[in-house]
Amino acid sequence: MNVFKGVIITCDDQNSVAKYLVENEGKVVYVGNELPETFSSYPVTDLENKAIIPSFVNPYYQIAKEDASPISFSKVYVDSVNFQIAEGVSYCNYVLESDFLIPGSANDFHSNFCTHFNPDKKKSKKGDNEKYVINLNDCQYSDIQNCEVAHKMGKQILIHVKGEAAYEKAVVTLTKILADSKDNELRHSIVIDSSLADVDFSMCRKFKIGLILESDFSKDLFFPLGNCVRNNVSVSLALKNRPFEFLLNSILSYDERVKTSVYEVLRCLTYNGAKSCHSEKNVGSLEKGKCADFLILNHSPYACD
Repeated sequence: MNVFKGVIITCDDQNSVAKYLVENEGKVVYVGNELPETFSSYPVTDLENKAIIPSFVNPYYQIAKEDASPISFSKVYVDSVNFQIAEGVSYCNYVLESDFLIPGSANDFHSNFCTHFNPDKKKSKKGDNEKYVINLNDCQYSDIQNCEVAHKMGKQILIHVKGEAAYEKAVVTLTKILADSKDNELRHSIVIDSSLADVDFSMCRKFKIGLILESDFSKDLFFPLGNCVRNNVSVSLALKNRPFEFLLNSILSYDERVKTSVYEVLRCLTYNGAKSCHSEKNVGSLEKGKCADFLILNHSPYACD
C-alpha cells in the first residue's frame, strides 16, 4: 500500500485535482482531499509541490519498413518502448504479433492486433478491437467500399489523411457509414499527418469521430486544436516526434482557433488516447479502480508560469 500526498491531477471528466492518492497492487484504491481512516496507518510519501498526472497514452503506432523481418521489428519495438517510457509513455498499446505483418509495398505494423483486411473473415467478436487502416491519399475506390464492410465486421477504422481535401473525404466516408448507427461504438478515427486550417468539425462531433495527430506539429504544421476542443471533438496524440512544443504553443496562442487550456492538453495526452483504443476503463485518468499508471512532475502544470 502506497499513500501519496501532493497535487493529484486526475484528468477525469470534472478536471478534479486531489490531495491524496492511494495505490495498492498496481491499482488506484483512493483519490481525494481527505485521507480516510482506513489508510491512516500507512506511511505517507509527501511530494510537497510535485504533481502526479496519468501517464501519456499513445493511441496508435505504426512502423513502415521495406522487407522488415520479425527480428528487426523486435529491436525497433524494444527501442520504441524504451524511448516512450523515457518520454513518460508507460502504457504502450501494441504487442509483437505475427499478424502485424501486412502484405503490400511495405510491411506495416499496426497497434492492437491489426491484421490485413479480409472481407471474407468471420465477423470479429465485440471487444477484439481489430483495426482496418487505409491511407486516403492513395487508396482505391474499393478500399473505401471496404470501410463499410470493415465496420459491419466490428473493426475500428483508422483513416490516414494529408490535407484538407483528404480530411473532408474521410469525414464523408465515415459519416456515411455511421449515418444509421446510434453511436460510434467502434471509435473510428482520422489520423492527421498535415496542416488543417479552415475545416468543419461539426460532423466529427455529431458522429463522435476521433482525431489522432501523428506529425510534428511543433514546426511548420497548423492544427486548430482550440476549435476541436470547443466542438467537443476528441483529439489524441501519437507521440512520434515529441509534440510538447506544439502543445505549449496551443496554450499560449493568441489565435482562438488554436488556443486551449492546460487541462485539455493533458486530456489529449492521457484520457483521449486511452478512449481512442478502448482502454479508458484501465488507464488515461487517475480514478478508483484504474491502473496506478502515473508520472510525477517537479511542478504542477497548473502552477507553472
